Amino acid sequence: MAVRNKYEPTNYWATLLQRRGCVLGKIWSVILGTIIVALGITIVYEFQLFNDWKGEPVIRLNFHRTLLVPFVFLLYFRSTIGYGRYWEGRGVISGYVRHSRELIRQCCGVLRGDDLEGQWFRLELRRLLMVLLGIIFDFSCGLEPQWDYSSLLETEAEELKKEPLGSLVATYAAKISSLLAKARAQGRVDDLEALGMENQVAALVASWSAAMKIRNTPMPFPYGQMLNTYRLLFVYSI
Repeated sequence: MAVRNKYEPTNYWATLLQRRGCVLGKIWSVILGTIIVALGITIVYEFQLFNDWKGEPVIRLNFHRTLLVPFVFLLYFRSTIGYGRYWEGRGVISGYVRHSRELIRQCCGVLRGDDLEGQWFRLELRRLLMVLLGIIFDFSCGLEPQWDYSSLLETEAEELKKEPLGSLVATYAAKISSLLAKARAQGRVDDLEALGMENQVAALVASWSAAMKIRNTPMPFPYGQMLNTYRLLFVYSI
């Protein structure tokens, strides 16, 4: 999401009120449910329905304090995971830029031929790479392909809409590899140069796989379940 949702960190109010990238839209139901439960508990507490005959709360304060130890540990664990994933994601985005830039550089400097077909090879490789990057960025942001990329042909878009979403990245990587194989067969690149360009395509796909791992791998289930349990007990045992 950091790719699409830019903000000004020094502007307090703009950051606080920015809607793009805001997580409140995904958790508003949880917030509303918590408010309703909290109001119910407050009403019951004010009428002292949870007090025993001695006039003391049934839920002791020591029980509430005891929950702090595992609760803080699990929060720290989740924060550490989130911090590590943030920087891992930054590295993945850097990989997108680095490998695509290197592939374009090799395309312009290595592909031989100033004739019309040589120019077509360079333009077609650039076009395929731009479409591949668009699909990769959309998947990395949790979106489906938008099919409005400036480099995507209309007929090509109609064909790709029939493809499974999970195979789109592999499909365009294969298109680039096929184009490089055709250029090598015509002697426009030698074997070593073609191998270097293929390595950049493979590295770009590997960076996308790393981004999908970050996005689709949740916190380990036992930790997530325990964190939610302790959080519920901690909040409603006050």
